[in-house]
Parts: sequence; C-alpha cells; structure tokens
Amino acid sequence: MHRSKKKRNIIIFSLIGILMCMTIVYAAFQTKLEVKGTSKVTSNWDIEITNVTNGTPVGSAENAQTLIGQILQLMNGQTLI
Repeated sequence: MHRSKKKRNIIIFSLIGILMCMTIVYAAFQTKLEVKGTSKVTSNWDIEITNVTNGTPVGSAENAQTLIGQILQLMNGQTLI
C-alpha cells in the first residue's frame, strides 16, 4: 500500500509540473498581432474571346456553332436577326 501512494504522488506532481511548464510556454509565446495599412486593388476586365473552334461531340452532345456565332455577334455589337 505504501508503494501505491508513493507512485500516485509522483504521477500527480509530474502532471502538475507538466501543466505548469505548458502554461509558462504558452504565456511566453502568446502575442498580440496587429497589422495596419492600406491597399489598393486594380484590375483590367478587357477579356477577348478569339479562335473558338468546335470540339468532337460525344454521346448526345452537339456543337453549338450557331450559339457561339450569336454570342460573338452580340459581343461585336451586332444585333441578332
């Protein structure tokens, strides 16, 4: 019975020591990060679609040649008939 008390006390004090070490290390590395500054984002949305070609349809898919032509006409400012 004497051995089990001694073993229990060693375990308890070891756990308390580990816990104290963990709190000290956490406190040492705990810092407040503050970032100040400004930024400016600019972009150029000049996107141009060129060289559109038909692919090889698979299954029940179809090439959308007329749809692509209509989109290109609308992008060039033409009206659809």
